[in-house]
Amino acid sequence: MSDFFVFDAHAYDFNEMPVESEDMLDEYLRKKGGRNIVLGLIAPTKEELTIFVGPKWGAIQWAGADRLPPYLMAHNEKHAAHKSVSFISGHTPTPIPAKFCMPIGDVIAIVIHFFRTQQLSQDVKWEQI
Repeated sequence: MSDFFVFDAHAYDFNEMPVESEDMLDEYLRKKGGRNIVLGLIAPTKEELTIFVGPKWGAIQWAGADRLPPYLMAHNEKHAAHKSVSFISGHTPTPIPAKFCMPIGDVIAIVIHFFRTQQLSQDVKWEQI
């Protein structure tokens, strides 16, 4: 049994679902990414990734176990969106600045890296917000 859990912040569905494998996590993110919504991934350390997923773009925010600032947002200057993208959380649009929006494949790779290593990917910059 995994010590990682995912949840859907879009529909206030905070029922945590255990993540059994990288393949399961990848499939879950791609399935949910058909709409611009917000998901969460909780690590065994209680650190949390807030994952903004859409059909084309996504973004990632990291929070420590205490959920207090500072938070970190991943960004990849080479592959950033040209304009902000809105994601739905609790039926409310949440605009994410363009510099934090990356192709969804990059977002999924960063999430899978965190799942595999419990470390933030060094393939992107992490900016304190």
